[in-house]
Amino acid sequence: MSWSSSLAESCPSDFHAFVRCISMQNSTSVPLCMGSIYPNIEERLFVGLPVLVLSLISTLLNVTLFRILLVQKSFLDANFRRHVFSLIFSCLGYISVNFYCFLPIVLIGAIIPDPWLIILASPNSSFFQTIQYSNVAISIDRFMIFCLPKIHKSMVSHQITRYILVVLPWVFSTLIVVHSSAIGYYKRVNPYTLKYTYECSRGGIYESLLFIFGFLWPSFMFFLYLVIFIFICLRKAAMSMMKRSDLLFILQFFIISMLQLFSSLFFNFAPKLMGDSQWDGLLMTFFSTLNTMNNPIVMVLFQQRVRISFIAMAKGGFIRSVSLRKLTVATPVTDIRTNHYRRHASIIGTLQ
Repeated sequence: MSWSSSLAESCPSDFHAFVRCISMQNSTSVPLCMGSIYPNIEERLFVGLPVLVLSLISTLLNVTLFRILLVQKSFLDANFRRHVFSLIFSCLGYISVNFYCFLPIVLIGAIIPDPWLIILASPNSSFFQTIQYSNVAISIDRFMIFCLPKIHKSMVSHQITRYILVVLPWVFSTLIVVHSSAIGYYKRVNPYTLKYTYECSRGGIYESLLFIFGFLWPSFMFFLYLVIFIFICLRKAAMSMMKRSDLLFILQFFIISMLQLFSSLFFNFAPKLMGDSQWDGLLMTFFSTLNTMNNPIVMVLFQQRVRISFIAMAKGGFIRSVSLRKLTVATPVTDIRTNHYRRHASIIGTLQ
């Protein structure tokens, strides 16, 4: 990304006129198939400000959740915590593309010619897919715990296999983006319509494949959580031993899978319904950014101890991490950890 000093010097000092002038002189560096009319400053603010605010909120939520889980290690078992950390990092990576690529183009008309625009915008696609596959990995892990406990126990007993489901989403998404970009299917930020787009690139098989994946994986997660719920309900003995928190845990990620499905539906069908309008660019980026907030919001709503820590950190301005010992929780930390494993051992023993 580079600003041309000669272009800047030839443009007026008034901010509105400056942005318009820079955009017009930069038109030769943008593929003509993307459009020809640059948006005015009002249109830029209409799209950019909501995305900026939402990106800041999402960053705060994900960083706060990471700090809570890093300090309060008894909240989640070690295997699941690795999955959540992976999901947090992929969400933060997705948001970072908004900050260094999308928002500079939208708000100030930054000049990012190809191939730099492609290089900077492509991680948006990679991190989005990592978020999706990380949630799939979590659903598989939870499914194996409740429905295939022996296999799950065998997997987590080996150090290498513990990390397979955590690493695979990153490997899979990276390979897809690298290969699709190599054959000419890549993402940019359209400076005319102010949105992420695959326009002016050759899709080939990936255009249909990513469309199918957008519905396949959320539907797959929905199916797994539904099977878990039915599996538990059909076993009354196990059901009696399950606490309310266990059922809420299943509901938590069931909701996340539904939100991802809605996000995929909107992302794929909104352009066809709205065309190249301001609302199209705003809502597509808005909902995809909102998707990065699903995990911290749902965990705060459904996990009491996460919620207590979050509120305590909010009261302190999110500056200090709060130790569990300083929180008013009825159950001591050691009892929490002991009861957690004892409860799941009892459930697994009954299901067997």
